[in-house]
Amino acid sequence: MSSFGDKLERLKTDMKAAVPTDQIVTRVFQHFDARGDYKLKAGVWTIMSKGGSAFNSPLDVSLLEGGLNIVLLYQFKLSDKATGQDIEEEELKAYDTLINIIDTAAGSTHCFDIEGFQQSMQIERPYGWIAISLTWKEFD
Repeated sequence: MSSFGDKLERLKTDMKAAVPTDQIVTRVFQHFDARGDYKLKAGVWTIMSKGGSAFNSPLDVSLLEGGLNIVLLYQFKLSDKATGQDIEEEELKAYDTLINIIDTAAGSTHCFDIEGFQQSMQIERPYGWIAISLTWKEFD
C-alpha cells in the first residue's frame, strides 16, 4: 500500500473505534442506491483522498512539506416522516462527531486542518449527507 494509503487506513481505523458500532466506515464510495436502507439507517462514513497540496517542490511529496487532502462523506437515511430540519441536524451532529474524532486521532506527528464542509441542503430528504474537507499535515 502507498504511504498516503497507509495514512487513510490509519484514519479509517481511528474512525471505526470512535463512531457508534452500527455505523460503517469505508474507503469505497457508493451512491445511496447501492448502499441499501439498512446501512444508511445506521450511517456510512466514506474516507476519500482528494489529492495533495502545498508541496514546496514538484519532486518533494513529503507530507512534511504539504498535506494530504481528504474528504469524509457521511451518508444516512432517516424515516420518511423526517423533516428537512431533522436531516440538517443529523448532518451537523455528524460534523460534531468528526471534530471529536480528529481531535483524538491527531497525534504527535500529525494534525488535521478542516478546510470546510458541504451539506445536502435538505434536498434529498429522507436521505442526507455531509462532506467534510480536511488536510492531514505532518510535522517534526
